Amino acid sequence: MRITSTKKTNKSTASTNRNGSTSKVGVGILLVVVMFFAIYAWSNSTDREFDPSMIDPVLISSGEERANDSAETEAQTPLAETLPGILSGISRETIETAAHPLDPFLEIAHRAREKLLNEVQDYSAVLMNEIRTTSGDLREPQYLQIKIRHPREENGKQIPFSIYTRFLEPKELAGQEVIWVEGQNDGKLIAHPPKFNIKRFYLDPTGPLAMGDNRHPIYEIGLERLLAQIIEKGERDREAGMCEVEFETDVEVNGIRCLKLTVRHDTQQPPFDFHKAVIYVDIERQIPIGYEGFDWPAEAGGPPHLIERYFYSKIVLNNEFTDKDWDPSNRAYKFPRL
Repeated sequence: MRITSTKKTNKSTASTNRNGSTSKVGVGILLVVVMFFAIYAWSNSTDREFDPSMIDPVLISSGEERANDSAETEAQTPLAETLPGILSGISRETIETAAHPLDPFLEIAHRAREKLLNEVQDYSAVLMNEIRTTSGDLREPQYLQIKIRHPREENGKQIPFSIYTRFLEPKELAGQEVIWVEGQNDGKLIAHPPKFNIKRFYLDPTGPLAMGDNRHPIYEIGLERLLAQIIEKGERDREAGMCEVEFETDVEVNGIRCLKLTVRHDTQQPPFDFHKAVIYVDIERQIPIGYEGFDWPAEAGGPPHLIERYFYSKIVLNNEFTDKDWDPSNRAYKFPRL
């Protein structure tokens, strides 16, 4: 009986040892898998790369302000009121004699959009956006590195409208990348988060995850889209009634001489969706680089509330981008392979 009992105990001990060994192996495999994904996520980490020189806070100044701040005011020469190129149609006389004050601006917007699409195939830039969210709070400014490719036909091949973005600020979003190409991926954008970067996400551009608290989907980013929206709203407002129009020719945005166009609706009524809109046009390159939209004051005589503002800086035109620039497998990007 003792011998039999001893054998059973030995068998039980051996079984326990085998189970313990199996458990240890399982834990070991689990640790290897966890380490693999940790290393994979770290290798795809996007928050380790940051170039602060990419970010320029938006500085807007008038000629009078610069003259007051400069000790060499005599050396400053104001911009002549006769503007070059497509901007030549803007003057006090043309505004005062036009059938509607918006007519000269709409003409310029149409010509600027046509010029942009004909002469600029693609461009890179840094986009700053600051918006008031649906909760009424003013969101902190966001900075994104962007690439835009305009749609066109080239050697019998149709080149689609293409967008790439990479967050620079705020820090919690830095490194997040998004690619959207018109007509591809069932209309979805491809994105990855800035942290735990182990998977690509395919999202509806107008869905809640892609939109967040933004006011516009990704396919409305860009200078051409800005001009298209200006034209759309301008033609709508022209039919709705009169408005006040102003312009300044001696304004600088981050050192770039600009034409500042202001459209104001004093009466809050449909279809007007803003109290004041301000557009900044780079005079030398003849392209819009900034937009600000303001809501009506909460109280009579009070300051208007900012709705949204967008400014483009570090613009480089015609980079000869290729399809690779909109391929998430591009090694210059941090999209995971999964």
